[in-house]
Amino acid sequence: MHAHHRQSLRGGGWHHLGNLVTVCQYCHDGIHGHPTGSGYGVGGFNGLRVLRAAGRAFLRGIRWVLR
Repeated sequence: MHAHHRQSLRGGGWHHLGNLVTVCQYCHDGIHGHPTGSGYGVGGFNGLRVLRAAGRAFLRGIRWVLR
């Protein structure tokens, strides 16, 4: 599964859960019109960074609800 930004980072989007959807690799490739994955982008694979950011946002939300 891939994390896809609804609004791209270049377009002002963020790594928060409201801006992320999970899609399979095939669908992610179709959305972008080219292969995605470890060879995509200048910085290499950013999937772990995205998942960490999404996890942090999720935990902040849970902590806020439990207050």
